[in-house]
Amino acid sequence: MTASASHKDNTILKFADDTTVIGLISGGDETAYRREVASLVKCFKLLGVHICDDLTWTLNITQLVKKAHQRLYFLMRLRKSGMSQRTQRTSYTGRHRRAS
Repeated sequence: MTASASHKDNTILKFADDTTVIGLISGGDETAYRREVASLVKCFKLLGVHICDDLTWTLNITQLVKKAHQRLYFLMRLRKSGMSQRTQRTSYTGRHRRAS
């Protein structure tokens, strides 16, 4: 999906939760491209990685920890309900193992 760019030499591509800015830089003048990038949010997600303008990993790590907590909570609830480890594993991975 293409979003509207503020300059004719720039293109903004969005797919799912990823955003990419493509810009034509001619004559070494990056002004329009840099202005486009600066107008975006402070952080964006590209191929599943959160990239922030300060180049820290804080947001990325926070999101990974949040996702891990959610999954661990789900497994803990399954265990407390008495489900077998095999059922827990199947619920977590979504894959069934065939009996040999």
